[in-house]
Amino acid sequence: MVEMMKSIAYIGGGTNLWTKCPKCMRYYNIFNLYLKQKPPFIVTCQDCELNFVVDEVRFEREVVPPSKKDTDLEKRTEQYLNELCFKEHEDYEKQYNVSRYWIDFAFVNEKVAIEPGADYWHAKERDAGKENALNERGWKVLWFNEDDINQDEDRVKRMIQEAIAKERGRN
Repeated sequence: MVEMMKSIAYIGGGTNLWTKCPKCMRYYNIFNLYLKQKPPFIVTCQDCELNFVVDEVRFEREVVPPSKKDTDLEKRTEQYLNELCFKEHEDYEKQYNVSRYWIDFAFVNEKVAIEPGADYWHAKERDAGKENALNERGWKVLWFNEDDINQDEDRVKRMIQEAIAKERGRN
């Protein structure tokens, strides 16, 4: 008998029950599965198709993805990504977790993070910690503020395209 890899699920309130695939590290909301049965239960990763066992449920806010609607800046950034012919789930992921940080738009294979945001959401001290943590794990972070996104569309698109092309050229 082959022993299955194990994972823990984390309750974040409401209808959020998250678990992470132990192979590809992708997060999934498994609340509906949890309603039908209690741990242990088997989850199949939608990306790498690994079957793994969730044998414990814990309350731990830090690992729960942000449950928010996209801001206008995030919507505009995603529009730029679509105009550049990048597709969600093929080229990039939204709200992707690395370490204890959430990346707004993550080009996972290229390790390029795109962070659009107003100064209100991205305090300099917090951003420095996030950028350092991501850089230590091999990520390049592109920060864009409101003025960049709303007034300099061509430069934003060019920077994104150049960063992705550079990383794809290395792979």
